[in-house]
Amino acid sequence: MSHSQTSSPATRHSLRNTLCAAALVGAGMFIGSNITMPEIAWGQIITTPQQQHMLSGGQMSVPILKDISATLKEIDGRLSRMESLAKQLGNQR
Repeated sequence: MSHSQTSSPATRHSLRNTLCAAALVGAGMFIGSNITMPEIAWGQIITTPQQQHMLSGGQMSVPILKDISATLKEIDGRLSRMESLAKQLGNQR
C-alpha cells in the first residue's frame, strides 16, 4: 500500500487545517502590508460652552457683573435724559 492510503483521516484533516490557516495568515499579511493607511484623521471639532456648575466663584460672577453694568449704564442714560428734560423745563419758566 502507498503512504497516502495508509495515513489516517485525522492526519489529513489536520494537514488541511494547517494549510488553510497558513494561507489565511499569509493573505492577511499580504493585504495588511499593501493597504495604505491615511495619514490624517478627519474629524469635526465641536466646541461646547463651559458648564455653569463647573465655574469657580470669580468666573461665575463675571457674567452677573457684566449684566449689572449694562443695567446701570441703561439707568444712567435714562437719568441723564430726565435731567436734560428737567433743565429744559426749568429754563422755559
